[in-house]
Amino acid sequence: MDEIKELLARKMMEEDNEELASRFYNVGMDFLLNERCWWCKPEVKEISKEMMYVFSLELNEGDATDKVFRFKRKMEDNLKTCGGCITEYVIGKRELREK
Repeated sequence: MDEIKELLARKMMEEDNEELASRFYNVGMDFLLNERCWWCKPEVKEISKEMMYVFSLELNEGDATDKVFRFKRKMEDNLKTCGGCITEYVIGKRELREK
């Protein structure tokens, strides 16, 4: 978790660094694919909010695409099984819209 937290902090400070952003999203997907809950754990929620960008990606082929599809499916499954995550997800989406 230390690596992804460090990448998130750096990404927030270096908003124009595309290489850093790409690294964050790749490491973030790997991290969240191994987490059971993404939204109800405070230490994971900020990472999850920043990873929402991945849902805007529309890819068709390749290994990265498989990873993105697995990531999206995992989040859908998570929101079907954890009431706390549903509540925090709604709050998180609202916060993102206000940015």
